[in-house]
Amino acid sequence: MEKEEALKILREDYVSFETAKLLKEKGFDEPCYAYWNEDENRLIVSQSMYAIRNITNPCFFGPAVPTLQMAMKWLREIHNFHIWVEPNHDKEGLYNAHVKVGWWSNNWAGIGYNTHEKACEAAIKYCLENLI
Repeated sequence: MEKEEALKILREDYVSFETAKLLKEKGFDEPCYAYWNEDENRLIVSQSMYAIRNITNPCFFGPAVPTLQMAMKWLREIHNFHIWVEPNHDKEGLYNAHVKVGWWSNNWAGIGYNTHEKACEAAIKYCLENLI
């Protein structure tokens, strides 16, 4: 596997820069292994949560960046939003994203995403922009 391909796969596991900023605005303050270096516009993954948690130069480092699963867990545990992704039954190879608030409602977060990870990202963003 080439380096660029490996970096693309790694990046898909984390929320986007825009979603990381929204999470921070909405109160997400969990320890993360990754952050955005805004000067270089790239994701930096560390082996130490301590290094990420104790950033002293906010001009150089952007927001901490959780994985998709960390963000979905936070939304579930703090806000009772349950996110799930399913295959689009009308178009093979595409995915639909849903959000359930509590146990009674079902909101479409979006349809027709070409990867499972993009559908997860859309559902997280939907929660942050429309439900909190």
